[in-house]
Formats: sequence, structure tokens, C-alpha cells
Amino acid sequence: MSVRSIIFFSSLFFIYACDAPEKESEGEIREYSDEPIPDEEQKPSDFGEDDPEGTDSKHVLYCEIGLYEKPAIMVLDWMTRDENGVYPIKGYYFYIDHQKNLDLEGFSDPSTRGIYLTESYKGKKTGYMEFAQDVPWEGENYWAASKGNSDKQTFYSEDLMFRDNMGAQVDIQKGQYTNPHTITIYMGDEEGEVEESVTDELNWVIINQEFFAFDISTTGRNAHTGEASGLATIKGNKAIWISDSEEHCKLTFDLSKKESSIEVSEENCEYYHGAHASFDWNFSK
Repeated sequence: MSVRSIIFFSSLFFIYACDAPEKESEGEIREYSDEPIPDEEQKPSDFGEDDPEGTDSKHVLYCEIGLYEKPAIMVLDWMTRDENGVYPIKGYYFYIDHQKNLDLEGFSDPSTRGIYLTESYKGKKTGYMEFAQDVPWEGENYWAASKGNSDKQTFYSEDLMFRDNMGAQVDIQKGQYTNPHTITIYMGDEEGEVEESVTDELNWVIINQEFFAFDISTTGRNAHTGEASGLATIKGNKAIWISDSEEHCKLTFDLSKKESSIEVSEENCEYYHGAHASFDWNFSK
């Protein structure tokens, strides 16, 4: 249920290697504090607004990471090649369901055609990743809690946008909308049906006029649940996602009122939710 088309850019092919200290803290995928983040930390740092001096190019990538291939958006700045012949990289990424920025720093090495990046959150190292935009290559595409960690998790990336330094500003829109409602759960002949309050969630990101990434979860009668995530294509005021499964689940997101709400409709999506759950809802702030 994930997009598997890889977009190649002929202008750059890289591999990255990033030295780590002898001992560094290990992180876990998607496990971050629930404490509120100050407004200044919620901003996508300088990379999402004004480009630092000397930026050579900017890339925006759609990624799927970890055992459950959770979707994420990554923004990377390639700097001018340094005296060692490599391209320093700085940037950030965030999981669509959390939407908290994690900083990235590393470099690319044209001779090895890949990317090595160290991930950190609030100054603490939380992960490490290696990947390449062109395959096959001699390395692996993976995320790990630290460099050298043997527990390597799935890492897939798709390059969505490339900008040179003359037009490298990136305006990413994102939101976390909900649909609170009440369901009934049958508890047996003695108790019968009881009511319970639940909240469906739609976490979304608009990368540009072409791409809409999402992570949706829903709960229906008898606590039947549904989940789906992926990268949809924007056409006018709608974003459309068709799964690569045999059922070809189709989700349509109405973006005409995206500042306050997004209405979702589904076709052939039974594979992604229980019999009493549905993605047909209106999600709002």
C-alpha cells in the first residue's frame, strides 16, 4: 500500500558517509516526547524558509521508514563541494503522523553515489541512515538507531522536488485534522451495546501543487479500525491516491477548504479497514 515509483534526477547521483563519535545515544523510530514544542521549534528551521548562503541545491523527498514503513517528508540542502570533494548536507525530516522536525546532517560523496545522514532531535542524536537515489549500489538503504547498529530498518525514498539555488525556497503546508464521533460496541447479551467516544485522524502534507502525502486512521462500530498512508497526486482541488494492492483502493481528498477541513471519500478500500470502519469522513481542525 505504498508508492513504489522512483524518480531519478540526472543532475546528481550521490552516496553519503557520516562519521559518528565513538559512543552515541541510540534512538527509536517515531518515539518522541509528547510534551508541547515551543513555536520556534515547530518551524521547519531555516531550510524551509530562507536558504543559507552557499546552498547549491535543495531536494524534497517522500520516505517510508521502519517495520511499518511509516511515511515521512525530508528536505535536504546540498552545499557547495568542499575541499575533500564531498557535498555537505543539512536539512530536516518529519513523520507525517507526528509532524515534529528532526534535524539531519551529513554529506554526499560522488564517488560512492549515496547519502549518509545523522539524525538528531533537540540536539540529541536519535538515528542514522544510509541511502542512494540511484540503484543498484554497493551499500544498503536503511535507518538505524545509530551508526554501526545491526538492527537496520527499512528505508525507502522517492525524490519529489529538486531546486537549484536560484529557486530553492520550499513552502510545505501540513496539518493534523480530526473527526471525533461516537461508536457503539456490543458487549454481550447482558450489557448489550455501549457507546464510546473515538477520534479519527488525518495527518497530511502538501509538498507542492503536485503531491499530497497523508496518514489516515479511523475507528468504526464494534471498534473496527482502518489505516492507510501514501503519496497522492493533486489534480485541481482534489488529491487522489490509488493503492498498488490488488484491490486498487482509491482515496479522494477534497482540498477546496483545506485551511479548515478536508473531506475524504473511498472506493474499494475494504482491505484497509474493518467491515464497520470507513474513510468516508470530513476531517477538520
